[in-house]
Amino acid sequence: MEMADINSSEKRAGKSVFGELLLFATTGTAEVTVSGRRVSTPPGAMLSVKPGQLDRESLKQTNLILVENGALMTEAHRILLPDAFRDSILLYRGHGDNFAEAARIASAQPAENLAVYFDFDPEGLEMALQVGKGTVLLPDIMDRISVNLKAFDAVNQRNVFRNQNGALKRLKQLSLDDDWTAILQTLEENELAIMQEHITAHNFRLRAVPAPVIQSSRQS
Repeated sequence: MEMADINSSEKRAGKSVFGELLLFATTGTAEVTVSGRRVSTPPGAMLSVKPGQLDRESLKQTNLILVENGALMTEAHRILLPDAFRDSILLYRGHGDNFAEAARIASAQPAENLAVYFDFDPEGLEMALQVGKGTVLLPDIMDRISVNLKAFDAVNQRNVFRNQNGALKRLKQLSLDDDWTAILQTLEENELAIMQEHITAHNFRLRAVPAPVIQSSRQS
């Protein structure tokens, strides 16, 4: 549209038609304000928003969940969120022009109203902790591991875990609190790599874990 204002060929823009758009979905009673209107998304739908039309101050007053995988956005109604985040706006973290904008929105969000939900594997946890604040949403897996480990393997991708040694090493070098040290230990001992799609499709309930305050890194 911007190119059409100044040139006879709109194709000269050379950008993705949807690349800059922010992708949102809502759960519970949450609403996102766009162009002065408060809207929610029905199950199976998501909202594409031009960055300039988003009411960012209103967003700061609402729970925001930064989501790793775009495929999950139309399945927001199926995610078993913890009670504190049952009414939330989901924002896809982006992968192109919208990546930097989504990161700026997450950075501006008050910590008490921010959660991140990424894959439960070393790379997913590393990205989640790089956000640096808020809450991390993790699948509640311990009951399923203890009851039937073989059946649990149907949702776990050990080969993916084994290809993420670099991320695991970097995580283990961080100065983490006892809770996060235990989480990494469980991840490593069971070679866990569970994607968000499997977490949702197999009805794993999510639990909220405060992001750690990382003070320093240990030398390798």
